[in-house]
Amino acid sequence: MAQTIERRATAVPTRGGRWPIIALAVMVVAALGAGTWWLVDEYTGIDRQIEVLIDDYNSAWVDGDGAGAVALMTPTGLHVNPTRPGGIGGDELAQYVADFDAAYDFDARILADPVIVESSPYYLAVVPAGGSPIDEGFSFFRIVEYQGELLISYHEWVD
Repeated sequence: MAQTIERRATAVPTRGGRWPIIALAVMVVAALGAGTWWLVDEYTGIDRQIEVLIDDYNSAWVDGDGAGAVALMTPTGLHVNPTRPGGIGGDELAQYVADFDAAYDFDARILADPVIVESSPYYLAVVPAGGSPIDEGFSFFRIVEYQGELLISYHEWVD
Protein backbone atom coordinates (compact mmCIF):
# COMPACT_ATOMS: atom_id res chain seq x y z
CA MET A 1 0.00 0.00 0.00
CA ALA A 2 1.44 3.21 -1.05
CA GLN A 3 1.15 6.18 1.16
CA THR A 4 0.70 9.62 -0.30
CA ILE A 5 1.95 12.63 1.43
CA GLU A 6 0.12 15.76 0.63
CA ARG A 7 1.88 18.98 0.85
CA ARG A 8 -0.21 21.87 1.96
CA ALA A 9 0.41 25.29 0.58
CA THR A 10 1.87 27.62 3.17
CA ALA A 11 0.67 31.17 3.34
CA VAL A 12 3.30 33.68 2.46
CA PRO A 13 3.27 36.49 5.03
CA THR A 14 2.36 39.77 3.48
CA ARG A 15 3.40 43.23 4.57
CA GLY A 16 0.71 45.37 6.09
CA GLY A 17 1.29 48.11 3.63
CA ARG A 18 2.51 51.59 4.29
CA TRP A 19 -0.32 52.82 6.53
CA PRO A 20 1.21 51.76 9.87
CA ILE A 21 4.46 53.51 8.95
CA ILE A 22 2.63 56.64 7.83
CA ALA A 23 0.52 56.64 11.01
CA LEU A 24 3.64 56.27 13.16
CA ALA A 25 5.40 59.10 11.31
CA VAL A 26 2.37 61.38 11.77
CA MET A 27 2.27 60.60 15.51
CA VAL A 28 6.00 61.31 15.89
CA VAL A 29 5.72 64.64 14.05
CA ALA A 30 2.67 65.63 16.12
CA ALA A 31 4.44 64.76 19.38
CA LEU A 32 7.52 66.75 18.37
CA GLY A 33 5.36 69.71 17.39
CA ALA A 34 3.43 69.63 20.68
CA GLY A 35 6.66 69.35 22.66
CA THR A 36 8.21 72.26 20.80
CA TRP A 37 5.08 74.40 21.31
CA TRP A 38 5.11 73.63 25.05
CA LEU A 39 8.79 74.53 25.41
CA VAL A 40 8.45 77.77 23.46
CA ASP A 41 5.35 78.78 25.42
CA GLU A 42 6.90 77.75 28.76
CA TYR A 43 9.95 79.95 28.30
CA THR A 44 8.66 82.82 26.15
CA GLY A 45 4.88 82.92 26.64
CA ILE A 46 2.87 85.56 28.48
CA ASP A 47 2.92 83.53 31.72
CA ARG A 48 6.73 83.54 31.66
CA GLN A 49 6.79 87.29 31.01
CA ILE A 50 4.52 87.82 34.02
CA GLU A 51 6.71 85.60 36.22
CA VAL A 52 9.80 87.62 35.23
CA LEU A 53 7.97 90.91 35.90
CA ILE A 54 6.91 89.74 39.37
CA ASP A 55 10.41 88.42 40.14
CA ASP A 56 11.95 91.75 39.10
CA TYR A 57 9.41 93.69 41.17
CA ASN A 58 10.06 91.49 44.22
CA SER A 59 13.82 91.92 43.77
CA ALA A 60 13.39 95.70 43.70
CA TRP A 61 11.58 95.53 47.06
CA VAL A 62 14.21 93.21 48.55
CA ASP A 63 17.01 95.52 47.35
CA GLY A 64 15.24 98.64 48.62
CA ASP A 65 15.17 99.94 45.03
CA GLY A 66 12.05 102.08 45.15
CA ALA A 67 12.69 103.62 41.74
CA GLY A 68 13.10 100.14 40.28
CA ALA A 69 9.79 98.99 41.78
CA VAL A 70 7.98 102.07 40.48
CA ALA A 71 9.52 101.60 37.00
CA LEU A 72 7.74 98.23 36.78
CA MET A 73 4.36 99.85 37.41
CA THR A 74 2.05 101.94 35.28
CA PRO A 75 2.16 105.71 35.98
CA THR A 76 -1.04 105.35 38.03
CA GLY A 77 -0.03 102.03 39.61
CA LEU A 78 -0.81 101.52 43.29
CA HIS A 79 0.61 99.41 46.09
CA VAL A 80 -1.71 98.56 48.97
CA ASN A 81 -0.87 96.85 52.25
CA PRO A 82 -2.31 96.86 55.80
CA THR A 83 -0.28 99.96 56.74
CA ARG A 84 -1.24 101.76 53.51
CA PRO A 85 -4.88 100.76 52.89
CA GLY A 86 -5.55 103.70 50.54
CA GLY A 87 -2.61 102.74 48.38
CA ILE A 88 0.49 104.64 47.31
CA GLY A 89 2.29 105.02 44.03
CA GLY A 90 4.91 107.04 42.21
CA ASP A 91 7.52 108.91 44.23
CA GLU A 92 5.75 108.14 47.50
CA LEU A 93 5.99 104.40 46.79
CA ALA A 94 9.66 104.72 45.78
CA GLN A 95 10.45 106.34 49.12
CA TYR A 96 8.31 103.81 51.02
CA VAL A 97 10.19 100.87 49.46
CA ALA A 98 13.57 102.41 50.30
CA ASP A 99 12.51 103.28 53.88
CA PHE A 100 10.92 99.87 54.42
CA ASP A 101 14.09 98.05 53.41
CA ALA A 102 16.28 100.38 55.50
CA ALA A 103 14.08 99.90 58.58
CA TYR A 104 13.55 96.14 58.36
CA ASP A 105 16.25 94.74 56.06
CA PHE A 106 13.36 93.44 53.98
CA ASP A 107 13.83 89.94 52.57
CA ALA A 108 10.71 88.42 51.02
CA ARG A 109 10.85 85.24 49.02
CA ILE A 110 8.39 84.11 46.40
CA LEU A 111 7.28 80.71 47.66
CA ALA A 112 5.66 79.30 44.51
CA ASP A 113 4.92 80.09 40.90
CA PRO A 114 2.19 82.66 40.44
CA VAL A 115 -1.33 81.59 39.62
CA ILE A 116 -2.22 83.67 36.57
CA VAL A 117 -5.70 84.34 35.23
CA GLU A 118 -6.32 86.23 32.02
CA SER A 119 -9.22 88.61 32.43
CA SER A 120 -9.11 90.84 29.39
CA PRO A 121 -7.81 93.54 29.21
CA TYR A 122 -5.54 92.60 32.10
CA TYR A 123 -4.05 89.63 33.93
CA LEU A 124 -4.49 88.76 37.57
CA ALA A 125 -1.71 86.97 39.42
CA VAL A 126 -1.58 85.63 42.97
CA VAL A 127 1.79 84.83 44.47
CA PRO A 128 2.48 83.29 47.88
CA ALA A 129 5.44 84.97 49.54
CA GLY A 130 7.04 85.36 52.93
CA GLY A 131 10.18 86.29 54.77
CA SER A 132 11.63 88.85 57.12
CA PRO A 133 9.95 90.89 58.64
CA ILE A 134 6.61 89.67 57.25
CA ASP A 135 4.81 86.41 57.76
CA GLU A 136 3.74 84.31 54.86
CA GLY A 137 0.99 85.88 52.82
CA PHE A 138 -0.06 86.67 49.30
CA SER A 139 0.64 89.34 46.74
CA PHE A 140 -2.20 90.11 44.36
CA PHE A 141 -1.22 91.75 41.09
CA ARG A 142 -3.19 93.30 38.26
CA ILE A 143 -0.93 93.40 35.22
CA VAL A 144 -1.72 95.32 32.05
CA GLU A 145 -0.09 95.99 28.74
CA TYR A 146 0.92 99.64 28.80
CA GLN A 147 2.62 101.17 25.77
CA GLY A 148 3.57 97.73 24.48
CA GLU A 149 5.02 96.53 27.79
CA LEU A 150 3.58 94.43 30.63
CA LEU A 151 3.45 96.51 33.82
CA ILE A 152 1.84 96.23 37.24
CA SER A 153 -1.17 98.51 37.68
CA TYR A 154 -2.07 97.27 41.16
CA HIS A 155 -0.29 95.29 43.86
CA GLU A 156 -1.79 94.35 47.20
CA TRP A 157 -0.06 92.48 49.98
CA VAL A 158 -2.33 90.44 52.27
CA ASP A 159 -1.04 88.44 55.22
